Amino acid sequence: MFRLNLKIALRNLWKNKGFSLINIGGLAIGLACCLMLMLYVNYEWSYDKQYKNVDNIYFTRLNLKFNGKIATTLAVPIKLAGAVMQEIPGVQNTARIVDFNNVKLFSRDQNKFKLKSSYVDPSFVKVPKL
Repeated sequence: MFRLNLKIALRNLWKNKGFSLINIGGLAIGLACCLMLMLYVNYEWSYDKQYKNVDNIYFTRLNLKFNGKIATTLAVPIKLAGAVMQEIPGVQNTARIVDFNNVKLFSRDQNKFKLKSSYVDPSFVKVPKL
């Protein structure tokens, strides 16, 4: 029975080559688009899900006023972490992050080796576990 149905299907595909090509091509394009969209949605939904209490983790930024315009920067005062722990009730832990980009390690002739690194407080590892 299966062999007979397969033979009929192949004959119809061979008989109507143009329509078969359009239908199979459209199906392939539709499936590819659907899979790409599913991968994108999965990526977006998985963003920042590695922390169980992500709603309780905050980053501070500093707003500076220059010539009547407000500029926002990640550079905040060093003592802000300690002041937040003392002044704001409910804060359980603080950590500071310092990024050093393109720190020159060494160079020889045309080869330059640079280092991108981040330095954090020891309490940084405790933040996601809150």
